[in-house]
Amino acid sequence: MSGDLHLSYSDSRDYANGTHRDWEYGFLTKLLRDDFAFRSVDGYAVHPYSQHYDPSATTIPGFADQSVAQQWLFQKVLLIRDLLARAGRLKPLWITELGWSTSGDVDEATQGRYLEQALRRAVDDWSGFIARTFVYVLEKPHNGDYAGGYNLLRDDLTPKDGWLRLRRLFGH
Repeated sequence: MSGDLHLSYSDSRDYANGTHRDWEYGFLTKLLRDDFAFRSVDGYAVHPYSQHYDPSATTIPGFADQSVAQQWLFQKVLLIRDLLARAGRLKPLWITELGWSTSGDVDEATQGRYLEQALRRAVDDWSGFIARTFVYVLEKPHNGDYAGGYNLLRDDLTPKDGWLRLRRLFGH
């Protein structure tokens, strides 16, 4: 399993000859082109965090290049699948972190709704290439900070809407 397939360089490097579409020509594409240890890869981990955007969002308003914007949406999963397929390197994708923070991105009801939509999309719509999906984070809640807001429990351990929706999805 490789690490998260983040598509863009954090230091704004542009390896696309001035196109600023480094996600198409960057780190992952170079590894795929060079056949870097491909035989050792069983699957690819993806973290399709999308801040306050709905998991079905396909655009980011005001973003100059919507093809680049896709990497900041849940659609990132499809970008990676397509890059792998074009390179003839498709292996199962694992969504190893998924969620929305209630301390900065969304309210509890929206977190629950988005989580359910994302899981249904991964399991129902993308079952042909998504092997596993994991929700981030189930640890002792600390909802006062951004990372802690991903939790599906409040600090008093009462369930947020996302937890209740997961229970219904799994028939409990």
